[in-house]
Amino acid sequence: QILSQLAKRGHKINCTAYGGAVVQGIEWRDDAQELWANSDVRKGGAPNGY
Repeated sequence: QILSQLAKRGHKINCTAYGGAVVQGIEWRDDAQELWANSDVRKGGAPNGY
């Protein structure tokens, strides 16, 4: 259900058999009217959006 809702919103989803773990978080800040995102720096990733 989550994947189908993300796809409806235009997210490109690719499911693989990769068994790793990555932490990413998104938070809505009411006071700033902004989405804040972060990624686990140990995995070499960074939040990105458009």
